[in-house]
Parts: sequence; structure tokens; C-alpha cells
Amino acid sequence: MESIVVFDRAYPLDGSAPYPVEVPDTLKPFTVTMTQDFTETTPLYLPLRDLCEPLGYHCTWDSAAHAAICTDGDTRITITQGSAAAQINDSETALEAPALIAKGRLSISIDDAETL
Repeated sequence: MESIVVFDRAYPLDGSAPYPVEVPDTLKPFTVTMTQDFTETTPLYLPLRDLCEPLGYHCTWDSAAHAAICTDGDTRITITQGSAAAQINDSETALEAPALIAKGRLSISIDDAETL
């Protein structure tokens, strides 16, 4: 690590003078709304679109397949309602909990958000 960035300034760890930097939007904090009540026995679910779009993904909904498709460059993530697996490009990845529709939005568990 060379420096610590705070807002739009980098502070070098070698003690040299801070300098201005441009922080990409994908590195800026963002807020994600919970889609259902969280309990000790129910995983916390978050809307897939709210997680992916701030990171630069373009998300669409395939109503016939009941699936969300999020793409960024060569990466394509497909998650289907009720499925316990995500398709990432040509590979299937197991999810901790099935994707579900909550408050009208396809949502995944917070554990799966960390994995994807």
C-alpha cells in the first residue's frame, strides 16, 4: 500500500505531501436497502441490482426465465428466482440461500453478495 485516500486526496504513507486524486465511482461507498426483515433465523437479503449497478454492472430482467442478468465487460452473472446457484459466465456457483423476490426485487443473501 502506497497511500490512504480520503475523499479526493491521497496521503502517502512515506510522509510526503498529500496530492489530489480522482476516485472512480465503483470505489465510492453506496447504500443498499434491505428487502425483508432480518431475524436470527432468516438471512439478510439485498436487491441484486442495488449491489451490482454501483460496481459498474448493467442489470436486466428476463421475465420469461425469472432471472436477473448483470454484465460488466466479459463478466456475466445470471441469477434465477428460487435457484440456489448463480451462473457466472460458463461456471455455476452455489449460493448459500436461494434467490428470492422481496418487495418486487430479485434479492440474494448478504453471504452470497460477499461470495459473488
